[in-house]
Amino acid sequence: MGDSQKEKTPKEIALEMSEKNRQLFTNLGIHQEEFLQELHNPQNFSPEQWRLLQSQRESFQAWLERELCEEETPKQRTQPTIAGHWIFVR
Repeated sequence: MGDSQKEKTPKEIALEMSEKNRQLFTNLGIHQEEFLQELHNPQNFSPEQWRLLQSQRESFQAWLERELCEEETPKQRTQPTIAGHWIFVR
């Protein structure tokens, strides 16, 4: 990304991805729920493909959770510091 563009937060990325997925399913004429049922059915994949799919899903989920936690943590840290400072000033 260029310096003039703001880097997107994980939440913004997730919302953008969700909207793009919705558009994709609309354009393909299928329902997302049907696709997800097929995606979560291990009988649709070879055992090796299923293990790889599960591994990638777990890795992505762990990354997303870490990113979301890191985004919220600085806000939680700064608020008590500011509040504590004002207590001593008064």
